[in-house]
Amino acid sequence: MSMKSPWMPLLAGLVAIALIGCDPQTQNESSVPDPSPTSTLPSDPAETPTDGEEIITTTETPPSEEEQVTPVTIYRSDSQCLEHVAEEVEVPAKNPIESAVGEVIKDLDSVEFDIVAYQVNVNSDSGIATIDMQIDPDSQRQFVSLSSCENFALFGSLDKTLTENEQWNIREVAFTTQGEEIIF
Repeated sequence: MSMKSPWMPLLAGLVAIALIGCDPQTQNESSVPDPSPTSTLPSDPAETPTDGEEIITTTETPPSEEEQVTPVTIYRSDSQCLEHVAEEVEVPAKNPIESAVGEVIKDLDSVEFDIVAYQVNVNSDSGIATIDMQIDPDSQRQFVSLSSCENFALFGSLDKTLTENEQWNIREVAFTTQGEEIIF
């Protein structure tokens, strides 16, 4: 039986093409995956993955404007209402003054006295900030019923927080409730 068949050269050609296509040195460069611009190789040999381990590299995106924070100093009353104690906190960079006021107020709310809303307006020409606060209508106590210690803790802490952060250029703080000056 003779092996000379018209199909033999075709079969030999297909085998040759298959073998050449599997040779890594002859692969077309377009078939090699393009490395990701965010992937990195470990520079430290200790970071090289061993069998069964995987190193995952992520790229951090910068925080959005709403997520950016800035450090500010707020002031709280000590337990005996004798002095204000500085505390550095991070607040949203988008509205640091309002956020700092909120940080001071949040610890002063109680069951009997609850500030439910506040607004801060700063007149950059005069350097005067006005904080308008609203108490829960169902609160048992009003601003006029605060003790001297509570006044020190609320109004003194807010005043010191706004005037001591020099970057805000606030010289004086006024307090109102629904537009009316608070007398304490």
